[in-house]
Amino acid sequence: MTHRQYFKAVDPAILCPIAGYTSAADLAANYTLNTDIPSLVPTICPAHNYYPDPTATDPEWVEIPEPALDRIILSYSDLNEGKARVTTTLQTGGKYKIQVYGAGDVLIGESAETNTGTAVEYVLPSVGGVPNSAGYSTFKVVVMPTTAHHITGFSAVYQILEAKFNTPYMLSLASAFANIKSITNIEFVSDMNSLTTLASFCTGTTNLFSVVFKNMNLLNTLASAFQSSGVKLVTFPASLPELTTLSNTFFSASRLVSITYPQMDKLTTMQTCHNANPALAKVILPTSVPLLNSMLQTFASCPMLTYVTSFTNAPLLANMNQTFQSCNLYAYSFPATMAALSTMNSTFISNPLLKTVTMPTSSVNLSILQSTFQNCTSLETSVIAADATNITTMSSTYYGCSKLNSSILPATMNLCTQWSSTYYNCAKLPAITLPTSATGVQNASSMFYQCYLLANITFPQTMNALTTFDQVCYSCTALTSAVLPKYANALTTLNKSFSTTPNLGTVTMPDALPAITTLDQMLYHTANISTPLTLSSCVFPSTQVSANVFARGRAGITAINWPTLRVTAFSAYGAMTGLGVLNLNSLNIDFANSTFSGASPQLNISQNKLDATELNRIFTALPTVSGKTLNITDCTGAATCTKSIATAKGWTITG
Repeated sequence: MTHRQYFKAVDPAILCPIAGYTSAADLAANYTLNTDIPSLVPTICPAHNYYPDPTATDPEWVEIPEPALDRIILSYSDLNEGKARVTTTLQTGGKYKIQVYGAGDVLIGESAETNTGTAVEYVLPSVGGVPNSAGYSTFKVVVMPTTAHHITGFSAVYQILEAKFNTPYMLSLASAFANIKSITNIEFVSDMNSLTTLASFCTGTTNLFSVVFKNMNLLNTLASAFQSSGVKLVTFPASLPELTTLSNTFFSASRLVSITYPQMDKLTTMQTCHNANPALAKVILPTSVPLLNSMLQTFASCPMLTYVTSFTNAPLLANMNQTFQSCNLYAYSFPATMAALSTMNSTFISNPLLKTVTMPTSSVNLSILQSTFQNCTSLETSVIAADATNITTMSSTYYGCSKLNSSILPATMNLCTQWSSTYYNCAKLPAITLPTSATGVQNASSMFYQCYLLANITFPQTMNALTTFDQVCYSCTALTSAVLPKYANALTTLNKSFSTTPNLGTVTMPDALPAITTLDQMLYHTANISTPLTLSSCVFPSTQVSANVFARGRAGITAINWPTLRVTAFSAYGAMTGLGVLNLNSLNIDFANSTFSGASPQLNISQNKLDATELNRIFTALPTVSGKTLNITDCTGAATCTKSIATAKGWTITG
């Protein structure tokens, strides 16, 4: 058998040196183009088994014959060390030697007979090899037993170019070619049904081009087999029935473009298998992986990856954290039922071309959806299984999904604690039906930040674990109404929760906020807006609340009636100067029991339609203080009110 040959593809007219194609018609008639990845050059001459190798320095060809039984044939160059060195293991008591052949397949010399497991080193001669135009020579090195024992293990060093194995009794090739930069091609010509490990087989082989395997029915690990290698083509047998691990197998493999996997019924992990494969574009996976448990970072940081086939059966797959992080998939489908799936942290994060993901229709143990689709800027729809009621976090799940227009969640999510930034910058999301029950949610900060088309929102009515609503609907410019939980006994902050919402007309507050500490900038707006805005009643705690810059620019508010609200600071004023730019004409909070301990001005109600009667009522309700400031500039009654009522209590009045 003639070994596959590799050559520099500098001119399509000479892609096959044997056929000597000279015209486009010749190429069209004789070459198979890779239609899945059109940017690639033709990949094979089917008539003569040639592959183009853009890294080859010269159009040269070295033939390696098929080895006899229990033989390993290597192609060595005399560069650098100028030596051949191998370590071969045989069955107990076995001995072996190496033979060196030069030009014309002439035997140049051989080593002494050597015990199993002992290294053999042979100094290559300065003459007699096959000359190369780059200035070095190559030699054929044959590894062979000298006793009636089979080869069971092998490793080598120095300038190996190619290797062929006819070693059906091989048990281990762990680290066999580790860090041999020169090797380009490896082929198994026999089945290796005793082989159990290829761990670190070719790690660090930066010039590796092709590896062809045969049946390996006992192989259980390919861990780190091609880590940091340059391998481009790997041919697997149809099945690897005992393989359990593919962890780090192609980690940082710099030139791998596509891979087709065999059936692997005992595979348990593909953890970081293809992490950081910059050229990987296409992956064909087996349809069924009955024991697969982890795909942690399997394809993370594969920026050219656009196509991965889907499993139809993966009943034990639990971990899909960062599986497709920073890829460029167009679509992906999960099996219909994934009972073991528990964590999808950052599964598809930063896949800008991802438009469609078909989630399982049943995933009863799904727990983590943190950043799952973050920055998938082409994603349009998403449906989470109705039975996924064990989700504990949805923090940043759809963060930056700027084209998302439909999202369906389970009706019950009582175990979920995190809704922070869930739909952050989902600019095309017009509506959302939240679970009717989500009693465990603690944080919903920035949940709908910059959801520009969201028209209304109703939160679950009982959310007594909730502590923060900061920026929950910040810059939701189409929002007209918001219904907050009826019961939110642990809620402490509503900072900027409805800032920059110019069309907001009603905010239905909780019945009571016994733990609230901050309402800063809750209704802040950058310019004066006249949309009528109604705030429902709410019972506040006996402790002090900060309401600094509470309602800047909200011209549509006519009354604030929260008589139990005690504040360290309160501000409701216009975004620009000018008499009566806001319509607030009634402000009723618990002035008398407020400390006003915040920064000056502690009470800013300037630029409102508060007449003299209302201002005098406020002055009368104020406590006696020292060094506090009240700003009533441009209020309707500023010129006619009785300021002495307030100044007599230690207040300094501006305006």
